[in-house]
This record gives sequence, C-alpha cells and structure tokens, in this order.
Amino acid sequence: MDWGVFHVEHRYLEEWRRFRRALLQRNTAIRENRADDVLAVWEEQVAAAAETVHAQREHYLERLRPVFHRLAARLLDADVALDYQPGWPVEQDLREVLRQGRESDRRLGYTRTGPQRADLVLRIQDEPSRWRASKGQHKLLGAALVLAECELVAENSQKGVALVVDEPAADLDATRLSALMDVILANPAQVFLAAISARTLPLTGEPAMFHVEHGHAKALL
Repeated sequence: MDWGVFHVEHRYLEEWRRFRRALLQRNTAIRENRADDVLAVWEEQVAAAAETVHAQREHYLERLRPVFHRLAARLLDADVALDYQPGWPVEQDLREVLRQGRESDRRLGYTRTGPQRADLVLRIQDEPSRWRASKGQHKLLGAALVLAECELVAENSQKGVALVVDEPAADLDATRLSALMDVILANPAQVFLAAISARTLPLTGEPAMFHVEHGHAKALL
C-alpha cells in the first residue's frame, strides 16, 4: 500500500520518514528505559506524523477501493471488500494510547501501536479471505489489489509502471485464467509474463516472446 500512496500522495514519503524517525527514537528510549518525560517528547512526534500518514492512506484508499472492487468482482464473481486497519483505535488520541501502553511496550522493547501496525483485510461475502478463500481465490484477490494499484498510479504519475507476472496459470481453471489475463492485458502497465509454456496462456495480439535459459534471454520469432 505504501508504494501506491507514495506515488499518488506526493508528500507521503516525507511524512512517512518523519514518522519512522520518531518511532525509532521512541523504541530506543523504551529499550534504554528512559524517563516518561523523554518518551512523551517522542510520542508527540510519533502521533503528529502518524496522523498525517493515516490521513493520506485513507485518502488513497478512497480512490483505490472502487478500482479494486471493479477488478475483484470481474475476477472472482463475488462480493469482495477491502478494509483498512490503521494500527490503533483512531477514535482515541494516539498520544494517549502510547502513554497508556508505555509499560507494556517497555516489557516488549518496541512500540505496539501506530501506523507501522496497519493492515489491509480482504473479505469475501463479509468474511475474512483467510478463512473463506481457496488458494486460487487468494491469488486473484492479490492480483486485483496489485492491478488496481498499478492502474491508479499510472493515472496519477508521470512515470510508467512495469508489472512482472509469474506463472499466471498456476492454481486457476481456464475460466478464471481467461478473466485474469483479460484484466492484466487491459492494465496500463507494461506487462512481463513469465511462464514455463506460453501455450498455457490465452494470449491475444502479437506479444514479444523470449526464451530464458541459464540467465540468458533469446527472442523467439
């Protein structure tokens, strides 16, 4: 997700680095068992940067979700959702959360709450995909997310996007593979497909083909 946010929200890298520096200082202070007033200084820095990081991630996800939903629905033919868990209860001030967690953090030696603990949760029919999805469905969910990010970045960046896809046919039946290939080839990224045999892929047009052996590539006519 951070890769996509960086390319779409142009101040994100600066804020993420500011957050990481403050987090590193708080973790060092925790391990050195520094006084609470020292921790409070770094907690203020962590929280201030975390709020900006969180806001930019949320803004990015507002734009990513409709693209992801469109691609995932086409690939899986199911109701799919993308949830964002920010790493702390955002209805609470992160400064207070960090203050209350000082002793537990000291015992563990690191900061347990904040954007560094954020996660994306994919759901199928309102259930987390880890419990419901097959191996092939997990692959299609991951593909939908990556392809959605590529599409969004390509629309909002002056730089081209290159996408490498390894063995797209693995774990998919012919119907799902065809759907995946349609979505991949419609993506604005420059696509490189790697497969043991091109005969397994429903390719259209006249793509350039190369044979790779012992680290050397040879064009196939």
